Amino acid sequence: MSTFWRSDHLDLSDSLNETIWSDSPDEQLLIQTPDSVQAASAIGAQQCMVDGLEKPLPWVPDLVGLGWQQPESLIVIGSAYAPFIRGLSKRRCTMPLADYVDARSASRFLSKFLESVVIPDTSYYSKIALLAGDLGTQQRVIIFDLCRASYTIRGSRKAGNDLDGAAEFTFKNTIRNQRDEARANQSRRLFTAYVESKKQREWTLERLALSRARRIVTLGTIAEYGFLKLLWHSGIKTIHRMRNPNAVWSPDASHGDQWMLRYAAKGQTLEKWLTDKDWWIVKGRLKSDEREWHVLPVLHPAARNSTDIDYLRTRALIMSM
Repeated sequence: MSTFWRSDHLDLSDSLNETIWSDSPDEQLLIQTPDSVQAASAIGAQQCMVDGLEKPLPWVPDLVGLGWQQPESLIVIGSAYAPFIRGLSKRRCTMPLADYVDARSASRFLSKFLESVVIPDTSYYSKIALLAGDLGTQQRVIIFDLCRASYTIRGSRKAGNDLDGAAEFTFKNTIRNQRDEARANQSRRLFTAYVESKKQREWTLERLALSRARRIVTLGTIAEYGFLKLLWHSGIKTIHRMRNPNAVWSPDASHGDQWMLRYAAKGQTLEKWLTDKDWWIVKGRLKSDEREWHVLPVLHPAARNSTDIDYLRTRALIMSM
């Protein structure tokens, strides 16, 4: 899959990406300001944690291939970007801060992001390449996260340990005491503020409206619920299981705001979608058009996956969608 990711297969002139690039720093300031994430163990966007900048760095634009608007394309949706700024992140594949600051446009950023983060990544993006491999190249793939910022927990500045790690564990780990519970609740509220910010939602709906792609995969349970909830609250409320139209979905049926720790459909694990050969059918009006999507929750690339090596079963199910 080393040739799957190529910069000449990306649509670097995408106007929505330029809007995300130009408008996201101000959207960031409506959620958190740099002075609120200065302390060690602060939770928030890594783009807001870089010292010495007048404004937060822009959020990550969407990776869209040249053929992303075609009906045969595949939309891949995650929950939030992991930290990826070199020297401030624990992951192996990182981007030099200077490249980020100097990018000045979505197209220039994405070229560097692809080179530094996507192509050399063997634990996340290489697995997405396997997942979407039946499309041939990235030209018919759309990839973005519901939270386009890197949702992180800031490291300690002691002994050069000013490193940020992905913060989703702050609301997923076992709660051992009241302090853990309070921090987990704070993190859930903050993460929801990012995912459900006004422009974040608008950009995701606009991406769906501009593409005729009908097949969508969500990476993990957080992305599954967050995406269904976004559609529901935008007025798209025909959501049911493909194999059982009577198995309808609503946020209330999925335990309300406790979604981060639960499956969207009670008892429906990510492995069970494969066993049942099932997916969500979503229908409704978007931008005055009647649309239909087939949404498949899949095992997250970072998860230990012994039940579906190289996504072989998932790929077969995607093709049948």
